Amino acid sequence: MILSRSKQYALLALIDLASRPPAEYVLSRDIAARIKLPHAYLSKLLQALAHSGLVESARGRRGGFRLARPAGRVSVREVMNLMDGGREERECLLGLKACRDEDACALHCQWRPVKEGLIDLLERETLDHLAGKSGLGA
Repeated sequence: MILSRSKQYALLALIDLASRPPAEYVLSRDIAARIKLPHAYLSKLLQALAHSGLVESARGRRGGFRLARPAGRVSVREVMNLMDGGREERECLLGLKACRDEDACALHCQWRPVKEGLIDLLERETLDHLAGKSGLGA
């Protein structure tokens, strides 16, 4: 359950948005510059996040992106689920396609409680909390 590059970039962008005033739209190029990410790739991620309803986008002189709801109501797990469809719940530590209680891999019994704890942590951790710790600041 390692964060893919897309998940990392999406989280960094969302943390940056969470550190801004809620009503403020932010240009994707400004976010990319602050968090040192490729602008073109970040723009595609932000469009996907807008399509999912997690962020809002607006065109025009005062346009850009902003969170669609308060950062305290967006969990890291929700972001991960949007980026990969909840794959972390089904993912096997050894990379097997099927790893459930019925047909478990050699590490399943040891990995399951760790994975459940990690999923619980990601559910509790919110964007506003991460924004407060990130040092990205306004």
